[in-house]
Amino acid sequence: MIALIEPAALGVLLLCIGLLSRRMGSASNAPPRYQPFFIGAGLMALCLGLRMIDLLLGLTAPDEAAADLLWVMVYRGLPAAAVTLGLIGAWRYWSWLLAERA
Repeated sequence: MIALIEPAALGVLLLCIGLLSRRMGSASNAPPRYQPFFIGAGLMALCLGLRMIDLLLGLTAPDEAAADLLWVMVYRGLPAAAVTLGLIGAWRYWSWLLAERA
């Protein structure tokens, strides 16, 4: 059950940042560049669903999961892709904060 916390937390985080970015963009008339957050949240939801299926059906044993390429992609690849998309989205959308001088 602890394996479900990571994708759920990251998915909620990406969703919240996406909603915040959309709201700020609508207030400042910025171009809509917040889609990577929602795509990343969708990938985390997919990861969460696949992990739930794995836990419920017991498809892989803990020792075999590292050897099976499919489950390596589910447990490591999908979260990595989601976080990378979130990072790219944050860099594109929030980079103006780094350019501001006090």
